[in-house]
This record gives sequence, C-alpha cells and structure tokens, in this order.
Amino acid sequence: MTTQFDFRLLVHNVGKSHAAIKLIIEKIQRERIIAACIQESNLEQGVLPIDIQATCDKYQISIVSHRPTGRNSVSILINNRLAKIDRIERSHTCETLLVQLTTLGNNTSIAVITARAPEGVDNLPLHSNKPEVKQRIENTEQLYDQLLYWTIQNTHLPIIIGADLNETLTATDRSPMRQDQRPNEKARQRGFLRPFLKTTKLVDLGARIQGPSRFTWQRGETMSRIDYILSSSQLKETQQMTIEGNIVGKEDHKLLVAHLSIPGAVVDNQKNDTSRKKPKR
Repeated sequence: MTTQFDFRLLVHNVGKSHAAIKLIIEKIQRERIIAACIQESNLEQGVLPIDIQATCDKYQISIVSHRPTGRNSVSILINNRLAKIDRIERSHTCETLLVQLTTLGNNTSIAVITARAPEGVDNLPLHSNKPEVKQRIENTEQLYDQLLYWTIQNTHLPIIIGADLNETLTATDRSPMRQDQRPNEKARQRGFLRPFLKTTKLVDLGARIQGPSRFTWQRGETMSRIDYILSSSQLKETQQMTIEGNIVGKEDHKLLVAHLSIPGAVVDNQKNDTSRKKPKR
C-alpha cells in the first residue's frame, strides 16, 4: 500500500533576529516541523553563534545557509529526527537555496527551496532609467531564473518553496494607508511571480486565505501579502496554511506554517517475501 506522510514546513523572514531563530528551533522540536525556510537569517554557513549552535545540538537541528556577496543570507533548518539531507545547491548570484531531504517517516525525497527577492518589484515605476531600479529588476530576474531552473530540474520530486518574494499578486494583497499608496496595476502586470506560477503550475497555498488574515507583512497600518508557500500539485494540504503572529514581536513579517501530505513509497506488508522488488518512486 502507499503511505502518506505529514510534512510540516515553517517560513519566516526573521529580519536578522537571532532570538527569533532560537524560538523557531524550539517550535520545530515542539510541533514536529520537518523544515523551516528562513530569510534574512544573518547566518554564515558553518559558523553559528554559540547560543544558536547549542540550541541546534539540543534539539538535533541542522542549519544550511547561503549568503551571496553583498546580500543577506537565507537558511533552511532541518529537523534531523524527521529527515536527512541528501543534496544542497546554492545560487552564486541571488538569495536562493535548495535542500533535498528524505523524510524518515516514509523514506520519500522532497526538494525544499527558500528565497528572498528584492523589495517592491510590483511597485517600481513602469519605465525608469534610474540605475538602482534597473539593478533591482535585474536581480529579481536572476532570482526567478534560478527558481525556474530548480523547479524544472527537480520535476521528479515533490517541490515546496518557502520564500519572501516581495511581490503581491492582486490588489487585495495590499492594504495601503493612503489612496496614493495604491499599487501600480500596470507595474504589477510586469511582475515576476504570476508568470512563474503559470509556467511551473505550483500551487500558492495562501491564495485561499481571505480578509486581513491573508497579510504576511505589516508596518504600521500598511499590510501586504508578500511571503509565500508554493508547492507541487501532488502535495495536498492536510490543514489550511496558517499565518501566525511575529515570533519575537518586533519583525515586520509574520510566520507561515503549512501541513502537507506527501505520497510515500509503496510499502509491502508481506515482509518475508523477498522475491518482490521495491517499486521505483
């Protein structure tokens, strides 16, 4: 028979807060979360602050990080009690990181990707000769090229992306303070996320959440949905994705948690029948 395994993923832009990372590690252990995608982690690969290293050792958590030159870092935290790392890939040009895991519950592989896009691409002027605007758009193009490459490269695996993409999809994904802050609809049409979803057929798990609870970022009275969990269609939600409050209380971004069912390997109940070969996944 085919088994199903509950894969729990956490996503959070911690805004360089190491205190938030420590609390996330404890949450991973307490709620049996398998992986956490962290943006602006401010961590270097292989060099962890003493207090974070001690917390990781206590709860058997591994941290894989990536910091491109001149950028902040993104990290993926793995619960070693529930999964093992098979492969790691990093982009040389942008804040993107891929970790392929095998879940210990049903021995199934999954590609977990995290990313952080440059800020406010959907609010940039439609036509601008400013070097900083052109650079931001170029950096965003590089990020989506990398995400698209990884998605195509790993079509044989279930894929889940937990990312701060700094882009809204619809007018209802932003609640501005003033009328003149309304997003530029023409600029949004030029955005990167919508064509990426159309090409990859990934599912936006937060799309069904309605009302103020859909927002993942808030500063003062301004709110928007710019953090996402995107998954392959073969991953089915066992619970609707939740958007929780700030884990420390100071971050602009809220914490996202998804519960997904992963189709597992075929299990042969006739354990003594060694003549049968294990089916390929």
